[in-house]
Amino acid sequence: MTHRLAPLAGLVALGALLRFATLDARSYWLDEVLTVDILEEGFGGTLSRLGEPGGGGPVYFFLAWPWAQVFGTSEVALRSLSALFGTATVPVAYWAVRELASRRAGLIAAALAATGPLLVWQSQEARPYALLVLLGGVSFALFLRARRAPEGGAPAAWAVASALLVATHYVAVFMVAVEALLLVRQHTGRRIRVAVLAVGAAAAALVPLVLEGREGGLAELPDESGIFRRLLVLPAEFLAGPQPPLQVLTPVAAGLIALVAVLFLIRRADRAERGAAVLAGGIAAAAVVLAAAFSLSGSDLVLTRYLSEVWIPTAAVAGVGFATAGARRWGPLAAGALCALFAVVVVSSAWEPKFDREDWRGAARAVGSASVRRAIVVTPGRGPATFAYYRPQTSAMTPSGGLVGEVVYVAFPPSLQAIGRKPQPPPPEAVVAAPAGFRLVEQERHEFFTLARLRSDRPLRVTVQGLAAAASGSEPAFFLEPAGAEARP
Repeated sequence: MTHRLAPLAGLVALGALLRFATLDARSYWLDEVLTVDILEEGFGGTLSRLGEPGGGGPVYFFLAWPWAQVFGTSEVALRSLSALFGTATVPVAYWAVRELASRRAGLIAAALAATGPLLVWQSQEARPYALLVLLGGVSFALFLRARRAPEGGAPAAWAVASALLVATHYVAVFMVAVEALLLVRQHTGRRIRVAVLAVGAAAAALVPLVLEGREGGLAELPDESGIFRRLLVLPAEFLAGPQPPLQVLTPVAAGLIALVAVLFLIRRADRAERGAAVLAGGIAAAAVVLAAAFSLSGSDLVLTRYLSEVWIPTAAVAGVGFATAGARRWGPLAAGALCALFAVVVVSSAWEPKFDREDWRGAARAVGSASVRRAIVVTPGRGPATFAYYRPQTSAMTPSGGLVGEVVYVAFPPSLQAIGRKPQPPPPEAVVAAPAGFRLVEQERHEFFTLARLRSDRPLRVTVQGLAAAASGSEPAFFLEPAGAEARP
């Protein structure tokens, strides 16, 4: 028995290494600071803010709050909870795909889960998405068990896991609805009916939180072309994550290797193997299509992170294809090549910011200690709360401004979402024109941002309007900082 579990134990260890080794490689981004802000308000405050836009369901926050009380809210402390969820996803992927097909397919799925860039990166964020993948896998595995043994305890266990899944992120209701429909179509027993009704009741109880989030700005109607573009990006991000190295080539290479699994299913799989792959792929595809269709009613749901619960059913298709008996040794070799590519992507980009996840920590530290009272201008101002987290003594500048002896401009790239190229910060000469009375004393271009520092011989009054006129970026954010202020250690 120990010998049979050794490969899985090795994959779990690999998954843990890839997740925990670089937990602090990237700074917090805006949504993670929102998590910190919610958790630091105490348990009552956490409850009161669960309906805010972007907050997701309550389950992650119910788990993160006691975790934060014990370990704190630093990057490593808070993200380690997600890393634990991500590591646990590896054996869950094995369990689910073993239930679906075979032990060999389960091991391949576990290897994909251990190294998958999207799963690793979500395991390094203080957000609900690593838990979403984990519970999605548990729900899928128990769904398979309930189909096979409807008179045992599996239907009740599936109901509990599915209710927790939907309460982690509401978009998961589409995957759970597909599983429920398949269960009641195959079985009409009392246990199945009660389980499906229980999940429906749990989902209905969450409707007030969903509506509160929509009223707070969660709904954003994308047009049909926008939804179609996101559907095209979804498989690329499932394979290679957001903005991998060689952003076009890497997903194409990973997709071609994954296509080998599909070819094995078509040409060399038996009927049972094809049926297993169609079941898993059908659940994932149906959940995505339902989310896309619902988006047309006014909710912006077609985002890779919102649909992460279908990652394990999707990976199950590849696992079954690579493991089919007709593939002989070529299937595991192709799976190994895909996992090796995944690992290279994860390691080589561990320190790279992803979509709209600027290097706020690096910028805050580059600003340095304040020898005099100063103003700080950040462009574009997508995440002022994140910058303020790393410079805790800053305060938002009012339109009237104040007397300062130094002005610091920090300019990030206009967008981190361009496909096919790495975003570049603006050249130093394009960052700022000196306000009256200030002279340029420092100007340098870092890898992810450009910094310009200006000083005056005596304190001068600056205003938001005057600083904005001198800034080249769009939608700047303005801060005041007292003398002696320093970045968070």
